[in-house]
Amino acid sequence: MKFYEALLTVDVEPEFAEAYKKAIEGENDRYFTENPIYDKEGKLISNEIKPVWSGNYVNVEIIRVGTSIEYSIINGLKISVVSRTKTNVEEFIKQYEREGAMLIMKNYGNVVYENSAE
Repeated sequence: MKFYEALLTVDVEPEFAEAYKKAIEGENDRYFTENPIYDKEGKLISNEIKPVWSGNYVNVEIIRVGTSIEYSIINGLKISVVSRTKTNVEEFIKQYEREGAMLIMKNYGNVVYENSAE
């Protein structure tokens, strides 16, 4: 199978880890929106519902440090992204690096980058 992949980490306040997880995964989900099309006189021709999607599959894992969930400390998020297009993954990486994430690994098939800082 040919997918492009990346793995990033980002530090977040422990109190907001679940919210960040939900937000990051949610903004990459498919959703539906109206698609109004008007003629040159401004009359509505069509208003079909259309799917919108970034083209990325994203999974966010909360990084915990400790011996058990009860006694663990949240240490950030691990963000995995896969896509069928290299451009989507590159844009995702750029966006999240601007927001403070660190690229740990990317795999573009013939080019693999690994950051040993993790």
